[in-house]
Amino acid sequence: MFWPAIIAACFVSISLSQAEPHNVAQVAGAALAWIVTVSLGWTRWVGRSATWLGQLAAAAGALILVALIHDWLPRTDVFVIYRRNCPPRMGSFWPLCFAWVGGAGLQTFALWGRRLPLRGTGAAPRLRAVAWWSLMIAWTLVCALVFVRNINAVALGVSLRGAAEVLGILLGAGGILAGLLWLSTRSESKARRKALADYQAIGAATRAALLALIDSHARRGTFRLLYRIASEKGDAHSLARVGGEPLAGPDEMWPLDDEGQPGKFLLQLPLAGVAHPAWNDRWLTIYLGQHELLVRSYPGAADLVVTAAPNGVTKLAARALEPLAMPIMESLGDDDERGHGALDGAWLLETVPGLGKRLSALTAQPLRVLSMLLDGDDAIADFAVENAILVGGEPELIQGPHEPHCELCQAPMRFLLQFCDVTDNDELGDCGVGYVYGCDAHPEHCRAFVDCY
Repeated sequence: MFWPAIIAACFVSISLSQAEPHNVAQVAGAALAWIVTVSLGWTRWVGRSATWLGQLAAAAGALILVALIHDWLPRTDVFVIYRRNCPPRMGSFWPLCFAWVGGAGLQTFALWGRRLPLRGTGAAPRLRAVAWWSLMIAWTLVCALVFVRNINAVALGVSLRGAAEVLGILLGAGGILAGLLWLSTRSESKARRKALADYQAIGAATRAALLALIDSHARRGTFRLLYRIASEKGDAHSLARVGGEPLAGPDEMWPLDDEGQPGKFLLQLPLAGVAHPAWNDRWLTIYLGQHELLVRSYPGAADLVVTAAPNGVTKLAARALEPLAMPIMESLGDDDERGHGALDGAWLLETVPGLGKRLSALTAQPLRVLSMLLDGDDAIADFAVENAILVGGEPELIQGPHEPHCELCQAPMRFLLQFCDVTDNDELGDCGVGYVYGCDAHPEHCRAFVDCY
């Protein structure tokens, strides 16, 4: 689809650029089409952050709305609807309201990108904040002037009546959907509550024995490591952990993203589960930048020191991680929808000797209880790859393959690990998963990707 899309974008760009006459809205539309063309090529061939292209597109869209409001400014019939062969009738003021909201949002993104207004310190952010406030005030005043020049009792009544009708339809549809959803999930919710009660009734020693059963069976063959939260109370001294203060080389600077902003430390892990000697003793630390993951690879943890985060960088609560060996399920063919995942609970119950029997003696819902056991979180009843931290094996992709190559030797890079959102703020996006790859010949060089549903 890439080439048809870029050809169509180029055709639209050229057509709009050559059309007559040239007004502000038309020029902004042509610029927007050119920006789309460049964005497609940038995403395909460069692959780096393209927020600046989005800001240009937002600026072009804002110009189109500015041109629209400029045309409305001298008029007193903006809220009147004219149709061919029909007498004019009074409309509503909602298109003007939507234009104001859209213009404010586009101007904000054009100035700030994905950062919130007034955020940060220093001269440049303050100047940008002044520019943003000036634009917002001017935009609001112009839209308010159009509103005052065109509003009347009839337009007000039509607008409020239309809003009430739409709100009534939405509330009615929402109520019906909520009722249907409640009826359809009533039995499901009851089953989940029963599974949760069964899981909580299992003692710590029994849980440890069940996990040891899975671990010992997996280590007899090919396995990968599943890292589970070992303690929600935190452990700042655990080497394998989420949050806290990371390990780094002596005198090593805190990593910065492409925009020069310090990254937020997410997690650090050993790579003992990777089936290649180049990674046996290596450690990874992973940070989240504005629009990217920042990965550092170290030959071992012995020479590393704890590093404090710079001022202003959010520090996540430290939570220790513990590894659990998981058997790798081989695919049975192209028609096997399970693929080669290590997190197929039904397959685990069938494969690990004694696991299904022992869980069935503890609960009538062994699959749900197994999911809670694997995650270490009694809120998870359907454990999946987007909820896991996995080291080794093959990537469990939720989007297309990444196919990264080493920047030094151009060799294909090995999959090292994948991880889920390790905070409650969905830092990686909509059920995002981070993937990390490294070069066997140059293990200090890694690349990371983030995919979302």
